[in-house]
Amino acid sequence: MEISKQDFDIIQKYLKENLSHKEKIFFEKRVKDKVFRDELWSQVKILEAVEEIETDNLRHYIKSIESNTHRYKKLNESKRRVLKLPNLFKCAAVIIGLLITAYFINISLAKKIDNKELFAEFYQTYPAKFIERGNSQDVDTLKSFYEALNFYRDEKYNEAIVLLSEFDNPNDEISIYRATCMLELGEYKKAEITLSQLTNSSNSEISQVSEWYLVLINLKQGNSVLMKENLLKILSQPEHLFYEKSKKLNKYFE
Repeated sequence: MEISKQDFDIIQKYLKENLSHKEKIFFEKRVKDKVFRDELWSQVKILEAVEEIETDNLRHYIKSIESNTHRYKKLNESKRRVLKLPNLFKCAAVIIGLLITAYFINISLAKKIDNKELFAEFYQTYPAKFIERGNSQDVDTLKSFYEALNFYRDEKYNEAIVLLSEFDNPNDEISIYRATCMLELGEYKKAEITLSQLTNSSNSEISQVSEWYLVLINLKQGNSVLMKENLLKILSQPEHLFYEKSKKLNKYFE
């Protein structure tokens, strides 16, 4: 089943982090639809593939800079003496241009490293907890959940998420573990989608953990606008579980 043009445009805007407040509300409603989610996963995979190609291109570009710089250093003294003055200026301009490019690349990489360090400082894995058996939970369901939880405790997140993904209608407890597995495996876009849904959970702990994880995801990915927006939302709630941590993190961006 194909999605509508409106849904497709909303997904594109979401991936470009260009949703208005009204569009964000519409997105949160539509993401509950399976066809919409399937299309979203498909677009996320395409985006990840493109980003990987761009990363490879950047890596090759940096190597070419290093190669060119090395080549200029190898010019022997006798050749430099016979170069005409205009050619010397051209060589100098090229080298300066390469150095400036390398400088800004290093600045950009430094910012990413800082974000990663902050993420590592503030991130904690959601703790594994046993849940009480409810009326809708049969023995087989609990058995599968506890098996997944054992993998989760042992930090075997690939195995855990396989079992957690087998639930057709996962409750919020299962979903928060799935989202945490995604975070641990570096699948930030997928985790962001699940966590956005969980911010509306009736379980206050899960909703607040989800809000904090969204802050950290945007921090890790360098999405400063969304990160600040989610951070201020927590800071407006002094009773929030992550209020103090949010105050500490906010100091880095004042």
